[in-house]
Amino acid sequence: MNRYFLGDYAGGAFQLLGTPHLVALAIVVLVNLSLWRWRRSRRFGVAVRYGLLVLLVSSEVAWQLWNLATGKWAIDTMLPLELCGAMTYISVVALVTGNPIFYPLCYFLGIGGATAALLTPALGIYGFPHFVFVQTFINHGAIFTMGLYVVIFKHYRSKFKSILCLFLGFNLYATFVGIVNLILGSNYLFLVHKPPSPTLFDALPSWPWYLLYCEGLVFLVFYVLYFLFKIKYILHQNH
Repeated sequence: MNRYFLGDYAGGAFQLLGTPHLVALAIVVLVNLSLWRWRRSRRFGVAVRYGLLVLLVSSEVAWQLWNLATGKWAIDTMLPLELCGAMTYISVVALVTGNPIFYPLCYFLGIGGATAALLTPALGIYGFPHFVFVQTFINHGAIFTMGLYVVIFKHYRSKFKSILCLFLGFNLYATFVGIVNLILGSNYLFLVHKPPSPTLFDALPSWPWYLLYCEGLVFLVFYVLYFLFKIKYILHQNH
């Protein structure tokens, strides 16, 4: 097996905000700026839709196969219960069906979750150009782009009640995942302990107090994403 696909990679650990990390973030930013640049092109919108579908499906299949091939697949880590894992499947369903019921999830949870994962990915020993590094940024970058896609090309517009419903729904989902954690001895959504790699969790108190902080942060992120719509409305009214 190519050393860039090995499970015990020794080519260099991931460096937070190192050059490869910054380059990967820059690529994600440039890709998403192109959505706005060609927002009026129907053909470009169709290309984005199918491009996202290919990236999301292929990155998830590759992730599952790599974990199986390296003997790392386990039920307590590989179920799609993490936020971005769930959003991968939800985004695919949204792209295939075009059902707008999924758009609030793609916008709020997709952008919110993917942003945190892109800024502080829990990659551990897997630095660039290992498969895990590349897959992580392709997958989470596609989830982030999906959130913008529903706004730019599907014209999703948020209402305040959306963030209230989503916040309640997210807590119900977290409760369900917490029960799964108790049954499997897992740590999905990092409800049991913080991730071992450097992440935003490191700035929060220890368990269980960081869970309360996360509640506030989740609502804050939802509100900021909602407020972006309000800014656009205010600017439009002034003109």
